[in-house]
Amino acid sequence: MLKLLDRRFPQQDDTDELAEVLKEVFSLYYKEGESLRQWSSRASEVSDKYERKGNVKMPEEARGFMLLKWSGLNEEQQAVVKGRSMGVSRGDEISRAMRSCYLDF
Repeated sequence: MLKLLDRRFPQQDDTDELAEVLKEVFSLYYKEGESLRQWSSRASEVSDKYERKGNVKMPEEARGFMLLKWSGLNEEQQAVVKGRSMGVSRGDEISRAMRSCYLDF
């Protein structure tokens, strides 16, 4: 029985796991009705998963880029967030600026 299950559901190797996580990273976008707090948490969770499974450190600036560009905010709103973060593009700072500018978004 176990051999049959092993053949049907083979164990993933590291490359397969990394590809799965990368797919999740690049398909990460704001969902309709999602608050910025929820979006920020979900994006952070996916980034952390990428680092754990891929054993690769994602630069904080890349996290900030993902949070801002894929957040569902328009260009004007993104400019406000960038101004609020004082030009710092780290993920934690962008997340903080987004939440402080758009409490109800």
